[in-house]
Amino acid sequence: MSPERVVNALNSAKASRLQDNYYRLQEGPDMQKLNKLLGIEWTKGFVKFEELKN
Repeated sequence: MSPERVVNALNSAKASRLQDNYYRLQEGPDMQKLNKLLGIEWTKGFVKFEELKN
């Protein structure tokens, strides 16, 4: 993956606060690939803040 594509993937990641300590995650396909390579799985698209900050 080219550096430009990595930057675009990182820029596609968003976390929207839903309620206290819960966030909805949104990411593009390249960011999903990067997360998979890093062993990060956001399968449900919703996480607690503690998971997000790690």
